[in-house]
Amino acid sequence: MDRLSAMALLVKVTELGSMSAAARALNMPLTTVSRHIGELESALGVRLLARTTRKLTLTDAGVDYVAAARRILEEVENAERQATANIRSQKASW
Repeated sequence: MDRLSAMALLVKVTELGSMSAAARALNMPLTTVSRHIGELESALGVRLLARTTRKLTLTDAGVDYVAAARRILEEVENAERQATANIRSQKASW
């Protein structure tokens, strides 16, 4: 999974409060969600989520990372909207 997709997955996990809820929402096996989050943590060399049998919480590093990921994902969405608007504008002028 590419880094941007992994960021989006982590944000979804935190928004929904669990990996299983994110897996259901994304129609993805729970093991796949868990693996991708683990791979992201390994790539970064830091734990982003504190896991217990009852609760999933962000670590301090996770709080910072998710905040940054949300900003990045928002910027990507803005860039895509702008590109789409530019394409529509160009087609209209042809």
